[in-house]
Amino acid sequence: MAAVSHRVPIATLSFLAPDHPAESPLAEELRLFSRQRPLALVLPCHVNELGSQALQTIIESLRHADYLSEIIIGLDGARRSQLDEARRLFKGFPCKTSVLWTSSPAVRKTLAYLNQQNLPVGAPGKGRNLWLCIGALLANREIAIIATHDCDIRTYHRHLLERLCYPLVHPDFQFVFSKGYSSRYSDRLHGRVMRLLFSPFLCALRVILGDLPLLVFIDSFRYALAGETALTTNLAWQLRIPSDWSVEVGMLAGIFRICHLSTIVQTEVARRFDHKHRDLSPNNPKLGLHRMATDIALSLLQNLLIEGVPLSPSLLDCIHAEYHYQTKHSLKISAAQAAINGLKYDRYLEELAVNTFLQSTTEAIATISSQSIGSITLPSHTEASLACPGLQTILQASASPCF
Repeated sequence: MAAVSHRVPIATLSFLAPDHPAESPLAEELRLFSRQRPLALVLPCHVNELGSQALQTIIESLRHADYLSEIIIGLDGARRSQLDEARRLFKGFPCKTSVLWTSSPAVRKTLAYLNQQNLPVGAPGKGRNLWLCIGALLANREIAIIATHDCDIRTYHRHLLERLCYPLVHPDFQFVFSKGYSSRYSDRLHGRVMRLLFSPFLCALRVILGDLPLLVFIDSFRYALAGETALTTNLAWQLRIPSDWSVEVGMLAGIFRICHLSTIVQTEVARRFDHKHRDLSPNNPKLGLHRMATDIALSLLQNLLIEGVPLSPSLLDCIHAEYHYQTKHSLKISAAQAAINGLKYDRYLEELAVNTFLQSTTEAIATISSQSIGSITLPSHTEASLACPGLQTILQASASPCF
């Protein structure tokens, strides 16, 4: 049954406490609760992030996260020699730590086998990285909670992880999925894909199609594109996610179909969040935010089709026209937000982003209209293990320990 049919709001936990001291008051409780509900962390990492200041900050902060039972780093785009570099970076942690090289011969062989079994695994991307790492963790039947966040967070502190996981690890709350959110800014506003693509496109869909349950559900999250999530292993076995950059949207769509709203929570994980900012790539639809925006728009449309919404060419044209209109309002809101907080605001760059995202939505709509294959949704680990018995153990064995 669709979760949105249960008329309760998504629990939202705001950041009301004063700034945390060096030792978070949540840490001691997590140490206690995680004895009964062991906690693991997935870090999807592209090889370009090795050696970055952001990743170094994350590593040093996590060395003190002694409530974690296991950490697994999914390494994308790397050569064999770079696997050893990643293992050296993550050595010396107080918990089991390993690197899953997503291009290793063993992983490639396993993915090829799944393709042969008519379980498409898509192209390399963040979603597939996460799926592989989650699979490796599912081989450890003691793990109860799996958390994940990106490796490019410049303002990282382990308090972010603690706030993300606490509602799930605490035995009294009975949540099964946690989504992080936070304000994205430095000396200027960030989060262009959220502000100028996702929010206005979702608004356009609701204007043209009405308040469909899936759209209302996704719109309930304050930062639907945030990469900070935590879920129970029981849910991880069932969940299907995209292989590409639409993983956050696809994950929410999957949660919508599986979970009761009363088991879902979103929590403010930081007062301010800043991370590596990808190139816009306005002239190349296969790179940067241009590609990411296309994947996200396409995922939203594909999930509407899954829900039985007929998307005719004329309806898609109306959606695109309404999105164009909504972007003008989004630009005004962003300008006002920057002005009232004394932040820098470059209207030309904002307009360039909007024009790029208009191209992205055009590309997504063209894919839907032509009935081409868009975003590949990976099988759930339950489905995959039926086709490939022992899959999770194979993935676990493919992860190289960090010594």
